[in-house]
Amino acid sequence: MNKLKQMHVALFFTGIAALSFAFPAIFVKLLMDELSPIGTLTIRFFIAAALFPIIVMFVKKSKLKAILHAKGEELKNFFILGFLLFASIASLFSSFLYIHANKAMLIYMMYPLFDGILAWFVLKEKITKTDSAAMVCTIIGAYFIFGMNNIGKGSMIGYGLAVVGTALFAGYSIFSREVGRRYEYYTRTAWLFIFCFFFFMIAFF
Repeated sequence: MNKLKQMHVALFFTGIAALSFAFPAIFVKLLMDELSPIGTLTIRFFIAAALFPIIVMFVKKSKLKAILHAKGEELKNFFILGFLLFASIASLFSSFLYIHANKAMLIYMMYPLFDGILAWFVLKEKITKTDSAAMVCTIIGAYFIFGMNNIGKGSMIGYGLAVVGTALFAGYSIFSREVGRRYEYYTRTAWLFIFCFFFFMIAFF
């Protein structure tokens, strides 16, 4: 019964994660008449940067100093990681100004192709059959997005931004995997949110 309960809890959180992933793009598109995508993301990461360490403090019963403790080399890696995530999300959400959010998000789902190539090139990881299948599906998806749709010249900026965002996210994913092996998860995530907010704040103002 315990295992069954754990499975239900896991499925519940998976559902929440899936919904949480889908809604930001919709909210940003709705808010674009009032606030730019960068402005919306600045607020989003301000909330994440402020609340995440506090939540960890209560859940793990740790002191704030212990959660945020990081040295020079760690901060440098967190800085690069934060910049990659910032650049990826900023490129994707800026593409909403030129193309439909659903098309931009479909392009973003092509990151397994970039991820597989970068993992092979940077981390020297072997491309497995599962990786190959994901890449083939990604290429087929790219054909349906680009090949079967009439892409107007005015939209090329939007498609370009979405593709750049996808490639940068793959770079972030690879670098995050490498950094994650060396540094504590909660410290890394807290600094990731802080640096992302820092970059978005500069871009916004």
